[in-house]
Amino acid sequence: VAKGRVSVDLDWPGLLQPKISTVTIDAAPQLMLNYDGAAFRLGDIAVSTLLSANRDGASHGAPLPSISIEDTRVTLNTPAGALNGVLSATGTIPDTGSITASFTPADLSQDGYRVVLNEGDLNLRLAGEDIVGRLALDIAQISLPGQALQNATIMLDVGAQSRPLINWTLLADLIDDARSVRANAIEMSCQSTLIERPDRLDQSLLDLVETASLQAKSGLSEAINRQAESATANITFRRDPSQNEFSVEAEADFTSGSGPIGGIERGTLTLSGDSGTEFKTFDLDGRIVT
Repeated sequence: VAKGRVSVDLDWPGLLQPKISTVTIDAAPQLMLNYDGAAFRLGDIAVSTLLSANRDGASHGAPLPSISIEDTRVTLNTPAGALNGVLSATGTIPDTGSITASFTPADLSQDGYRVVLNEGDLNLRLAGEDIVGRLALDIAQISLPGQALQNATIMLDVGAQSRPLINWTLLADLIDDARSVRANAIEMSCQSTLIERPDRLDQSLLDLVETASLQAKSGLSEAINRQAESATANITFRRDPSQNEFSVEAEADFTSGSGPIGGIERGTLTLSGDSGTEFKTFDLDGRIVT
């Protein structure tokens, strides 16, 4: 932390037992963080180590201090480049409190991948093990080898109810020169619920999802010299962890411009089976209208 002012309030519950009750960082402080691809670090110390030490202190009878960080300028150095923003946080982090952040324009690139960020905002509320918040990103371009998303807006919502919720929305234009695919005004949204308590911390994302519903549509689309004026698709995924079973239902419609893409106007698909890690057994049923 540099160029800031730190004030600490102490309580003295016992003669030789001082306790930190409040930590305030203000006066335009600056925070430098590093991400090496595996962990976030503050100097040489992993951020996860600091948070664990904070919780361990609380578990041994020392309550977490209240932290107030106001308009901290943050620089996050990553292998893809630097991300700058402004951070504010209040509460007994990481157990309870709120965190807000805004990100300034950035150009990040690594190994043929590139993200050009216009701006972004993060809002989080912490309450024990529950995290509720939203991440909003305005992105000029996301480039992969041979592909690009342009004029992208990404919204990610995290909610805590009887089941953890993760919802996201994407608005963008798609260009895939390698496959001669272009799609304008893509809109995608996904609503998902996670299982309440994972059996293991190393489980895959699919193992954690209980239900998911994906909706997608686009304006003028072109693939392999065929055009569709519009296209819509809906996919629903359901999983019953207690029975080790899953089901997937999908449907798609195309409004023809110069002939339907691949000659298909409408399609439906139903897939169900064993949701073990290898998806060993399944049933497939579908219908295609050309």
